[in-house]
Amino acid sequence: MIEVSKRLSYWTAVHPSWKPNPEWPPEVGCVLYDHAEALVLFIASLRELAELDIERVLVAHGPPVLTGGNDAIAAALRAYG
Repeated sequence: MIEVSKRLSYWTAVHPSWKPNPEWPPEVGCVLYDHAEALVLFIASLRELAELDIERVLVAHGPPVLTGGNDAIAAALRAYG
């Protein structure tokens, strides 16, 4: 993870739907923006949440608002709900 600034981090991760393709590499960019009122995550997979300090995030920001389609939301609720 690269800390771009105190509140902004960037890293790459393998996209879970990746299939060999010369025009699309397996690694995609991920971003964490730690705003005072909200935490914004653009991540490739919910598995990455396990690598973040979720307890700190929930204490600082409250319950998450999830996007990414019904499958992603259902998986998050099973894993973290």
